[in-house]
Amino acid sequence: STPMPAAGSDAWNEYVLSREAVAGAHSVPAAVPPYPGARPILRFSQTLVLGASTAPAATSSASPPGALPDGAGGGGTAHPRNRRVELRVSVPELQAEAGLSAAAAEHIVRVCGRRRYDPSTGDIVLVGMRYPTREENRRWCLERLHLLLQEGQARHPSPAFLLDRVSSPFLE
Repeated sequence: STPMPAAGSDAWNEYVLSREAVAGAHSVPAAVPPYPGARPILRFSQTLVLGASTAPAATSSASPPGALPDGAGGGGTAHPRNRRVELRVSVPELQAEAGLSAAAAEHIVRVCGRRRYDPSTGDIVLVGMRYPTREENRRWCLERLHLLLQEGQARHPSPAFLLDRVSSPFLE
């Protein structure tokens, strides 16, 4: 193997620049915000359980090299926990970002009840396991969140409500 160049040398600087270029080439481009000033407030989590159904023989011949076997990403015959998606959002952040009134935010918390509201963190927690893939379950969670927002706005209207100004693909 080639020895590492000495720190501070021209070779070292060239090595660092080449590493940064490689890292930059593999980075995911930043998503365009849906509206000016939007910030990420939704936190998704999921589990990946590898088991017998994810053995190399289960991969499709059409899969690219290094791809996960069928079902390992949430579809096929994978472990049932692979399709589970959890969405968490802080109520104060949701209220500020969506332009909800305080009364609408309180109404949403009451609608969520103890099953979907965590008072220790102040988070709404939505869990999707209804569909065979994670992506479908993520969409289901987002649809439920948008319906909660609409419910809060319907009961306690706010002129600053975001979904009156921005169209939502989850409510079409």
